[in-house]
Amino acid sequence: MTRKTLQIGRSQHADIVIADAGVAALNAELVVTSDGRIFVTDRGGEEGTYLRASADGEWAPLRQGFVDDDEELRFGAFAIPVAALRRRAAEAMDDGPVGQGGGYGGRPVQQIRGAVERDPATGEIVKRKF
Repeated sequence: MTRKTLQIGRSQHADIVIADAGVAALNAELVVTSDGRIFVTDRGGEEGTYLRASADGEWAPLRQGFVDDDEELRFGAFAIPVAALRRRAAEAMDDGPVGQGGGYGGRPVQQIRGAVERDPATGEIVKRKF
């Protein structure tokens, strides 16, 4: 299986649409690596992307990083457990559970957008191009 990249935001052009005014048009990118891990990158908008990994309820800004199913993400004002986001990603790819082969519901796999260079194995940003 190859890595898959999905756009998350309120835009109708996002792969995972969150219809909430507190979410940017393209708020974040979600990369599903070849081994099924999820890597999230904030797109740098004012709304932000936040991670709640602990039981204390504190949200921490997330610029980029791997996330686990037992954690929770917040895009602007919209919060979602990573496990639920994984299911939405699988639906957006229209090929069953994330981590299995397939395409984007008949569409070609999108290339990563933006002026960045990513590690081909993990999807992690390794160099920003200016």
